[in-house]
Amino acid sequence: MEVYCLKSGAAKVHLTGALGKKSIVRLVAPGDMLGYRCIFSSDSFRGTASSIHHSVACKISKDTIFSLIEQNSNFAKELLARMGREIATAEARHQSFCQKNVRERLAEGLLFIQKKFKFQKEAPFSLPLTRSEIANWIGAAKETVIRTFTDLKEEKIIETHADQIQILDFERLVMISEAPSMEQQPQCSTGNILNTNDSTDPASIQ
Repeated sequence: MEVYCLKSGAAKVHLTGALGKKSIVRLVAPGDMLGYRCIFSSDSFRGTASSIHHSVACKISKDTIFSLIEQNSNFAKELLARMGREIATAEARHQSFCQKNVRERLAEGLLFIQKKFKFQKEAPFSLPLTRSEIANWIGAAKETVIRTFTDLKEEKIIETHADQIQILDFERLVMISEAPSMEQQPQCSTGNILNTNDSTDPASIQ
């Protein structure tokens, strides 16, 4: 069993349901580790990671990980901190699916991508996902996501050109993402909730 650490590029992790439908559950940026939770739980790999851009990943054996834990307490603490952050992210996504509408989830997703990949706030950047993949990631219909992008453009909150996006009004986008609408609360669907125990198959990184 091995762990992969993404050195450069970007990747996405998806799970496949019983009917063969794939759900994107995680975006991976440089510095993120894939599959390391499984070496502690002995679970089998259930997810698949695939590169979004040309990516380079470092392969680390299970024995090396355990050796580092025994010899370096700071390394062990870092692994625990990573697990804690991933659980917090999973809980936040769960809450979003239960309490936020598509507009709010899309705003939250755009801000997450900007922060995750360390893009400059004022500068245009390339979205790592297509409109269809964004819809899959936030649990919405593609048509609804496209309409919401158009609404945000008309309100001068964002500007888009092909796969490029620029956040024009960062504070307003934050307000949208943090203020669940009281008019219509979406129903919580367990089929769209991020599985906190997803196990990534690092060997599938292209």
